[in-house]
Amino acid sequence: MNVPLWVTETAEHFWNLVGNPEPYPRQLRFSMTFAFPITIVEQSPLWTSTIARWLENFGIDCEIVGTDRPLCACLVARAGFAFLFLDSSDPPEEQRFSLAHELAHFLRDYYLPRKQAVETLGPDVIDVLDGRRPATLEERLHSVLRNVPLGLHVKLL
Repeated sequence: MNVPLWVTETAEHFWNLVGNPEPYPRQLRFSMTFAFPITIVEQSPLWTSTIARWLENFGIDCEIVGTDRPLCACLVARAGFAFLFLDSSDPPEEQRFSLAHELAHFLRDYYLPRKQAVETLGPDVIDVLDGRRPATLEERLHSVLRNVPLGLHVKLL
């Protein structure tokens, strides 16, 4: 089986942060919450509407658009933190897969681009990434020239 290089590199980066890889089958719960500010929220059943209500109850502004539908898992990441919603009624094997899938989204789509932007453009860019201020002309120019994603990251379901 050919595994894309980015998958191998991302997994290696994750386990380097954690320390020692877990034995198989990897549960990931402790490792992911140890390495990153990720909170796992278990709900049953898990629907887009239950996630929206949960976020609203905690004062987190995040509009989830589209038709209400069931989910196995969902990731909401903002300002350096993440909530990983998981359907607790799914079998353990499916929960493990869902955790791994959402962790991959966190790393590839959120954490690593954010890390690259901070390393390349400096820590002041965090305010741009978190939506607290617009990017300056200089930040936008450096972002384009260095191929660094800049701006508030939003990825809908």
